[in-house]
Amino acid sequence: MKQADLTDALALVKRMGTLLGELVDLSRQLAEALDRRDQVAVEMLVAMRAEPLEKLVNTDQALHHLRETLPNPEDGHRLAQLLNGGAAQG
Repeated sequence: MKQADLTDALALVKRMGTLLGELVDLSRQLAEALDRRDQVAVEMLVAMRAEPLEKLVNTDQALHHLRETLPNPEDGHRLAQLLNGGAAQG
């Protein structure tokens, strides 16, 4: 597998982490607004969660596309292992 492929995968995974962090923060704020029974804030936060959620889905699809389009099927399998916590080979 080429270094560029691993770098691309790492960038996508980092982006997913950032987006998940945004979703967690917005979800926390949403829970607080629900506790306060603040209907306006609830509606606003639900709408705000849509964008990072859509970006997360698109990033996940890009990562799957990268894995599936690697020239060597073994590289795609190895990348899947790494993404699922497999140990690096040295």
